[in-house]
Amino acid sequence: VPGAAVGIVKDGELVYASGFGVGKLGSDAPVTPDSVFQMSSVAKTPTAIAIMQLVADGKIDLDAPVTKYLPYFTLTDPDVGEVTIRRLLSHTAGMPDPINWLAEYQDKNLRNDKAALDDYVRSLSDKSLTFRPGKEWAYSNTGFDILGDVVAQVSGQAFEDYLQANVLTPLGMENSSYLLSDLDPVRLVAPHMPDKNGNAKTIDFYPYTRAHAPSGAFYSSVNDMARFAVANLNQGTLDGTRVLPASAYDKMWAPQATSSWAENFGPQVTSYGLGWWVGEFKGHRIIGNYGADFGSQSHLGLFPDEGLAVIALVNLFDPDVGSLYAYDIGNGIAEVLLGAEAKPTPQP
Repeated sequence: VPGAAVGIVKDGELVYASGFGVGKLGSDAPVTPDSVFQMSSVAKTPTAIAIMQLVADGKIDLDAPVTKYLPYFTLTDPDVGEVTIRRLLSHTAGMPDPINWLAEYQDKNLRNDKAALDDYVRSLSDKSLTFRPGKEWAYSNTGFDILGDVVAQVSGQAFEDYLQANVLTPLGMENSSYLLSDLDPVRLVAPHMPDKNGNAKTIDFYPYTRAHAPSGAFYSSVNDMARFAVANLNQGTLDGTRVLPASAYDKMWAPQATSSWAENFGPQVTSYGLGWWVGEFKGHRIIGNYGADFGSQSHLGLFPDEGLAVIALVNLFDPDVGSLYAYDIGNGIAEVLLGAEAKPTPQP
């Protein structure tokens, strides 16, 4: 791993933050708690908070069909009216996930204008549901992109502008954005993948596409994510600023469906709420979100009953290999902090 950053929050304070390694191989610029990483699927949690803000304002009904807010949303299926906001938030809508991430990232003509998200949602008209909404669970990035378009249409703002004005700026997340163009390039770490010999190499493209900002194009640092963690552990408030009613957490953190991922990733992903994983870790309740994309990984684990949060960010990932280093680092730190017996490292 070329570089990593770690943060630990306890009882409303960032009690540990450090960087390790470098932001880019060949550079001597160290990773710090202000280094900006691609957060990939952790992006879904601020998107969910934006939806819940609009629910609290009476502008969105969780159980309304998405067509109430996006009249142009259509699929080949006749039961598209059963695709509701709640089901999109909980991955129970049956939405497909037809995104070819690598092709989009490497497309030199990829659109990153304001209309890219809305046009992507409109382009889904020839896609079909993978199951009847509400009957099963299946992870869908596309579902959260649709939610981002709902945020834009209901608020009258570009998705990224709404998130900046209503989540990131109020929480003092100064080095965070859904727009790559808004980031300080000096702080931005480079993405890396292992080569055929297993050695890390900087990849020749940056994984960004505005059409999928709500599901994966979010960028942040340990220091900023610590503020985000504290706000959520405080159930929507930070430094006297409230971004979400406390009652919203009763909905977001309530399991909506059993996921199919626990077999591979452990009991901390047993269930999915509304934009958050809900599970158990070493006998403790954990609420979190975890991301991995070409060249980077992210881990955000909240332990509400202990007032604890762990953040781990890494600038290396290969989807074909799938070693989840940020997940392992975050979980390993949590084991130590929670007093669990650490597993011995296997000896060669």
